[in-house]
Amino acid sequence: MKNLFINKWAVLIKYPLEYSSKDVEQLKNNITDALLSNGFHKYSIIDMECGCMQICCFHSEDSALSLSKIVSRVMGVSSVIPAIVIGFNGFNDLIDNIVEVLLHRARGMLIDVELRYIDSQNLMIKDLSELIDKTLLEVKKLKHDSARHVYRVYIEVSRREVYIYDKIFEGSKGLPIGSGDVALALFSGGIDSPVATWFLLRKGFKVHMVLFNLGGDRHVYGALKVAKVLADRWVFGYRPKLYVVDLRPLIMRIALYSKEDHMVILMRRTMFRIANRLAEKIGAKVLATGESIGQVASQTLHNLFVINKASVIPVLRPLIGLDKEEIIRYARFIGTYEYSIKVGEFCPIGASKTTTKANIKYIEDVENKIINDDFIENLISNAVEYDLKSVDSDLIDRKFTEILHQQSCNI
Repeated sequence: MKNLFINKWAVLIKYPLEYSSKDVEQLKNNITDALLSNGFHKYSIIDMECGCMQICCFHSEDSALSLSKIVSRVMGVSSVIPAIVIGFNGFNDLIDNIVEVLLHRARGMLIDVELRYIDSQNLMIKDLSELIDKTLLEVKKLKHDSARHVYRVYIEVSRREVYIYDKIFEGSKGLPIGSGDVALALFSGGIDSPVATWFLLRKGFKVHMVLFNLGGDRHVYGALKVAKVLADRWVFGYRPKLYVVDLRPLIMRIALYSKEDHMVILMRRTMFRIANRLAEKIGAKVLATGESIGQVASQTLHNLFVINKASVIPVLRPLIGLDKEEIIRYARFIGTYEYSIKVGEFCPIGASKTTTKANIKYIEDVENKIINDDFIENLISNAVEYDLKSVDSDLIDRKFTEILHQQSCNI
């Protein structure tokens, strides 16, 4: 192929045109972190026009595809495109090179071309389209026939180069992580809370997580694995933390002083009070939970109102309108579902029933007897902090497997 760099591949990264320059810079930093975190150390990001960045250059399609899949998980990216790059000196030479690439990629299929442009100041986009169509017709490759397979291809034109691609990876969209405030997610490791955390990440929050240990080492290591998967696959641009607060000292107090049907509400309110204090320490402006209206008895609108009154800072519930099947679909997509189902449900408080309409005055009277600032401060001071980017995934797996094996032997 004359003057054609067929082994030269680039990755085009599209983002919304309405992003501010600060958003674009944050997105670029997060993409750089994603590359470094996944072993792509030698590539740099080039700013282009019209909501596009480029990572160049790759000498194989496989490398471009691998990197595209990683970048597609960076929050704020609209789409990622692995593309063949063609430089050109003259118009006719460019047409020959484009057509030769199309014929090579189509492998006998009919060719359907869509022409796009990043910037067309040096080329007449209409003339280019007509010449490509004319040349392809001359080699009898563009006559549409429903009986034959069609090769759909896109050609994108910039001032100095042309990009040819036939794959588009949908991005995570949303906003770049770091463009929003810091949030603290109440994280159990079950199906719901990782999905809620993911939605906040997608809106630009830097999210840290707090796990209230109710089930011992199995709960801790199971949830830690889920948090690690979430962090490694989706979090770029900062180092997320998981704080583990042992809530088991509270269980006996609640069991001694509370009516059975109010125990869960009491526990949830205490979680919120602890989370508020922890949020203050780490600079988080908002809490988040995986609660959804009516999913369990404690999540009626009335009970959520009662629970919310224990929080000074706002509480976000990203899953509030989703049903369980929708949440599960998101969990599968995010990659946490297969790990969340191994964590199990932990509610050692012993309540066989929960009221759907908690009495706030009764709740506050019990709290005054069993919970004070010193008690909450002591729980937080004994919390264990995990840097999710540094924690060893293999070690977590081994510990969790050992715990499951020990428990199965004790049955």
